[in-house]
Amino acid sequence: MKTAIFFIFLQISFFAFTHESNHTCLDSMPVYSKEFLKKYVDSINQEKRREKKKQQTKPSQVLTETVPVYPGCERGNNEKKRKCMSEKISKFIKKEFDPGCATGLGLSGKQRVSVIFKIDTFGRATGIRARAAHLKLEREAIRVIKMLPVVKPGTQDGKKVIVPYSLPIFFQVN
Repeated sequence: MKTAIFFIFLQISFFAFTHESNHTCLDSMPVYSKEFLKKYVDSINQEKRREKKKQQTKPSQVLTETVPVYPGCERGNNEKKRKCMSEKISKFIKKEFDPGCATGLGLSGKQRVSVIFKIDTFGRATGIRARAAHLKLEREAIRVIKMLPVVKPGTQDGKKVIVPYSLPIFFQVN
């Protein structure tokens, strides 16, 4: 008799527990239309394609098959072309950079201007940034880098790519 009462009580409590509320946890979840979900998935896929394209167009110089080539540096392997380009850029900067812009700024001794830029797929210097002890020096460095001649762009897998460069400019202020 005790087991029958316990069994009936267990069935009633189970019935009451399962039918206690009229809604499930799924009722509180938002419902999205197929059109909204398709647009959402398409936007995610589009973002993934953009990221993949960015990675393809911005490899580092280490991964570049052919480095950008300064006019007059067409002969030799990549290492010789890279060295020649560095030498030509250094000569160009020595010729065009005006250290006289530092006079009257209260600077003395050896000065350094750090310049970062990219050679784009058209062979132009773009994204030029400079850091120096004074804004005038930064502007002068940017002016000179903007004057660089158009070079033959670097390539990777037969496609023209953007190649980053960084170089220091040193000069003496008397």
